[in-house]
Amino acid sequence: MARFTKESLQYCDNYLQSTKNNANIDFSRRLVDGFTIDDESTKDMDDAVYVEKTDAGWEVTVSITDVAEAIEKNSPLFENAIQNKATRYLGTHNVEMLPPELSLNKLSIMPNQHRNTISFKIFFDEQLNVIDFQVFESYIESTAKLSYKEVAHIVNKKKSEHPQYEILCNASKLTKQLYNKRRLAGALAFYDIVLGMATNEEGQLIRIPEKEKTLAYLIIQELMILTNSETSKYFAMADLPFIYRNHSLRASAPGRDDIMEEVSLASLNPTSIHALSEKMKLWYKRAVYQTYTTGHYGLSLPAYTHVTSPIRRLTDLLNQYIIKAYLRNEPQPFTLEQLNEYCSEINEYVKAEKDATAIFHTNKENKLRLKALVQSTQEDLWAMNEKEFRRILKAARESSTIGEKLIVTLSSKIDNKDIKAIDIYELLYRSLWIHTQDQLMQKCFDNLNQDMGAYISLFAFLERDGLIKHSYEEIKENANIYYARYIIETVDGERKTSPNISENISKKTAIQEAAKNTILCQYNNTLICLSDAEPLISPSVKVQIANYISLLHEMEAIDSNFKILAFDFTDNKVDQSPNRFTSTLELKVNNKLMSFTADGSNKKEAKAQVAKAAYIAISKTK
Repeated sequence: MARFTKESLQYCDNYLQSTKNNANIDFSRRLVDGFTIDDESTKDMDDAVYVEKTDAGWEVTVSITDVAEAIEKNSPLFENAIQNKATRYLGTHNVEMLPPELSLNKLSIMPNQHRNTISFKIFFDEQLNVIDFQVFESYIESTAKLSYKEVAHIVNKKKSEHPQYEILCNASKLTKQLYNKRRLAGALAFYDIVLGMATNEEGQLIRIPEKEKTLAYLIIQELMILTNSETSKYFAMADLPFIYRNHSLRASAPGRDDIMEEVSLASLNPTSIHALSEKMKLWYKRAVYQTYTTGHYGLSLPAYTHVTSPIRRLTDLLNQYIIKAYLRNEPQPFTLEQLNEYCSEINEYVKAEKDATAIFHTNKENKLRLKALVQSTQEDLWAMNEKEFRRILKAARESSTIGEKLIVTLSSKIDNKDIKAIDIYELLYRSLWIHTQDQLMQKCFDNLNQDMGAYISLFAFLERDGLIKHSYEEIKENANIYYARYIIETVDGERKTSPNISENISKKTAIQEAAKNTILCQYNNTLICLSDAEPLISPSVKVQIANYISLLHEMEAIDSNFKILAFDFTDNKVDQSPNRFTSTLELKVNNKLMSFTADGSNKKEAKAQVAKAAYIAISKTK
């Protein structure tokens, strides 16, 4: 299907004919100052900025081209935009959401040309508290089109004679403070020009394009985030149908401080940045558009939206219609049901675009990796670092057959614990050939058993790949014993779990064992519906649970034929079982020596487990 229909192109031509000599500019609007900052080659310029230092603090003006004024709702061009959803930026060319005559020309904020705009003014005090926010219809005559490099040159070289020098210095100073304030408020914010890395809105590490590796990147990023966040708060308070950008964390992800610590550590070792970026994809859910706000985790904001790119994003254009109707006291242009439908379509489109891009690059890389696998010797595979070997493994996972040399290398790496949880997941869940390799499959589970926490990681991978919808733990404690199970929400919306309940005096161990039980049942297709599962603590268990160590001491106090001789401990590290302890209990019962052993992740747990085993065994003999 053509990107633009004949009707929409005719609508565009009619608009261009009717707007010659600035006939479309509403000079009764308020005139605002501003200029654009973009890549040198950018032609679809949505926004102009202006920053002033005032007696009270700061005044920021961000003006966005008024696309909604040019494209009537329900017109052929509006319907075409609904269908196109967004501008696509490809390697060799761009595919615009709107006809180029508009997006790259008539609606683009060009220097020394008048454009209708919607302006957002934010006023700060000296402590960067927002003291006022205004949104209004305006028009602009942009004073300049500056590239990222030009901005850096003007500020860094102190080109005080440049007309925008003072404004750019203001913008640079303010946005550095805004960035630091966001970080202190909990935003997952990171920016390093030298490394060429930054976090995007979702807290995901991205590579800054070479042309944008200047202080101008931070200026534009912070001013756009500021505009979007203040607008979302304003219209949430107005209680109007509006489109928000929501973002959340997966249940298995670490906390904010841990995430930022990993980012900081990665910045000291640039070679680890790619690995961290891949790991972060497991932590965050996809950001989505919705007509209500649930908050934005990456930015640590209660509400967020998109209004700054109506030339290239449908959501921003739809919100612009809503803003204009609000400013003019006109009926709202869309019902809540219409906006919900638009959000659903846009979310599906964004997901499909990202998935298609990922598949394209993955297929391209896989061909190269499979070629490398064929040409590699056994020694080559052994010599590969973790990153290289993982790529080879990913490329081979969908092959119907796999070379013996890779199986041998895999087996040895698993034995040597050179395989991470993500690799085990790829093998167990995404390799077509693993079920023909029983010994290798068993080694995968043996590897997981060496680090029980790895089972929890598998839930994040399953959720990422859409094999499950969600997972969460349920845990209760009674008399120092923890009872736990993991629950999976399937893609069909069913809640399922393992029929076995985990029980341990260690909360962490109980949760890890519950994760193991559920993963094994999920893998073997033996999960049961949560509604059919037993309660975590049954009525019989709710009776005071025995403290087995105390019970043994009570038996010793009342029975002269029963004596506790010794509790002893052994650290199992020599047996390649890190952080596992074995407790040995020696008893003398009726002049007969008895010995019991049990394991635990710490001495307390091991002692409790061996006491339990001894008490149960002795009770059966009485």
